[in-house]
Amino acid sequence: MDKIKKDKTFIVLALLLLLLVVVGATYAYFAAQKGSGGSANINVEAGTTDSLTFTKGNPITIDANSDNFKSGEPNQEDDTTVSAHLVANNGNYTATETYNVYLNFIQNPFVYTKPNSPELILQVIAPDGKPLENLEDKSIKYVSVEDADGDENPIKGFDITTATGLIPIKLTEEISAEPSDNETNGKADETWQIKIILINHDYDQQVNTGKTFNAQAIITHSILPNIKVETTNITNNSMKVIATISDYEDTIDNVSFKINADDDNNWHEASNDDTNVYSYTFNDLTESKKYEVSTKIAFADEEIVKVIEESITPKKTLADACPNGDNLAECVISLYNKNNNYEDTKLYYHDASLTDGANDLSYRYTGGDYQLTDLAKQSYSSINDIIKLNCNGSPFTNSNDYCESNAKYTLSYNSDIDNLTSLKQTLMKAIADGYLCDNNIKNYVCFGDECTNNKDNLYRIIGAFKVGEKYQVKLVKADEAGKDLLGEDGDFASADAKTPYNTYLGNHNEFPRYTWDKNGKNVWSESALNTQNLNVTYLDKLGDWANMIAMSEWQVGGMTSQNGNEQGVRTAYENELADSKTPLPHQAKIGLMYVTDYYYGATKDRWSLPRYVSTLQDYRLAVWDNWTWIGDDFWFITPRTEIVTDAFRALTFGGVTAYLTNYDAGHAVRPTFYLNSNVRYVRGEGTSTDPIILG
Repeated sequence: MDKIKKDKTFIVLALLLLLLVVVGATYAYFAAQKGSGGSANINVEAGTTDSLTFTKGNPITIDANSDNFKSGEPNQEDDTTVSAHLVANNGNYTATETYNVYLNFIQNPFVYTKPNSPELILQVIAPDGKPLENLEDKSIKYVSVEDADGDENPIKGFDITTATGLIPIKLTEEISAEPSDNETNGKADETWQIKIILINHDYDQQVNTGKTFNAQAIITHSILPNIKVETTNITNNSMKVIATISDYEDTIDNVSFKINADDDNNWHEASNDDTNVYSYTFNDLTESKKYEVSTKIAFADEEIVKVIEESITPKKTLADACPNGDNLAECVISLYNKNNNYEDTKLYYHDASLTDGANDLSYRYTGGDYQLTDLAKQSYSSINDIIKLNCNGSPFTNSNDYCESNAKYTLSYNSDIDNLTSLKQTLMKAIADGYLCDNNIKNYVCFGDECTNNKDNLYRIIGAFKVGEKYQVKLVKADEAGKDLLGEDGDFASADAKTPYNTYLGNHNEFPRYTWDKNGKNVWSESALNTQNLNVTYLDKLGDWANMIAMSEWQVGGMTSQNGNEQGVRTAYENELADSKTPLPHQAKIGLMYVTDYYYGATKDRWSLPRYVSTLQDYRLAVWDNWTWIGDDFWFITPRTEIVTDAFRALTFGGVTAYLTNYDAGHAVRPTFYLNSNVRYVRGEGTSTDPIILG
């Protein structure tokens, strides 16, 4: 009996001892997983502890001032190192751990002073002494750049001219330490060298003079989150700052903001608006003043600080909202977020809350190019009140009506003017006289080498559309394409089938026309307009600019004439592109506008109109409220489903119908495409005379 008790006692003690060993090892394991930025103790065997520690680097700062950043001065540079140290304290095994290296851009206000010419270069030397040529973030390109010296040794590294946020340099990098009786004495050290170079080029970089770059290299055991800081709802005296934290599962300890205001330089704790979204609103700010906005995010054993700049003025154009080098699609979104007042930006966000909207999470430009001035508003309420059309001696109700011959325009404010024969000529006269203004929708883009002398390179932003997980900007040619771009093969119909009606607002003197499909079918994949004129001839004519265009999926299943013509825009969108569509995707770089791209180009109060009905109460009433109207007939990409010989077209006077694809007189063609998601905004207000320049 005593022996049994002794045996039981021995077993219990053994179990307790085993439990203590397991608990001790488990505790040490979890402590290692949570270690970050400082040290992590890893207990692999009971009674034996390995140690992983880190040496942090100094901040990297580059100050481009008028003394050091001018002709003849050397490049500006600063560097730092970060290190990982692993000690194996057991003589019987090799210790192995992982760590991560990041570069946090605290403040980077630099821009490209010349498109696609890097100014800030990141160089990284790995622990093996070799330069790193690939980052975890593949969008940051490794480049070779000549500076002003132009010597035989170009500067090689990563182009970070406009980079922001937290970029991973190396993730889950493995470090191993041999047993302690090895010649390494059980220790391993790995050091990363990180250098930033501001290149002094042989051209004017004045726009970057007076700017300061700040960054911090981080080495840590943890995977750090993605952090996006932006300003929204900017008025004349306030702004809201939002920090969005993603790809992070651990706890965020604190998020706070501050600005460099004379009477308020304190950190303000942010409110948690949504999962991993934090915000704070600053009030009583000074109009037109530029503020530095600092964000501090604390988690685990790390603290990340980010600084951005913002001026306290309502944003109305991409130039107001975006610095040189920002992603173009994000610029469009940022403009809406910074000022979601439609009257300023002419943008709508099409989510579920927008009545009759597409509900596709797109950001679309909406409204008419021409507006009444304050002078005109004293006496008139619409453009049709100012501009009057007579055709063969008969007065027309709407100035956008077309006249086969003997068109004559008059201006209500000056009855002596009687020599105006085109709508464009009349509009220019009313603008010169101070009764109308143009460029109300600032979405012009120069897609070509220059647009000052070549208006044929002008395109316009339809909007920013969500494609997969990213947004892409969609462009349409501002004017119809000539035969110099589309060629005289494929679906070419006539070099000048007709002189455009008196309503034509474009810049061409020749007016080539194309059939949608000369064989009379309405299958877009078989159309020579698609396969030859647009996606061979036109693409070739674009040269290197074609590299900015994304291969895209076009929905070409079509819709019925009733859904496309006689219902409101939401019904048309539902049947053309949404749940009730006829699914038929087609892959190509170049397409045409969808019917609903045209419909949504008009102001929101027009969206309930049918597209074309006999009562005339249709989209013909919307032309002065729709920037996509050009006063001429042109094809859409969308076929008519109930008749296999028809496709949709925009009519000269603004309505929409479906007609024969092999209509022998043909219609104009306006190439349409999505830009790659990495295309950048460089400069430009977005007007026809100061279009957006891409990089």
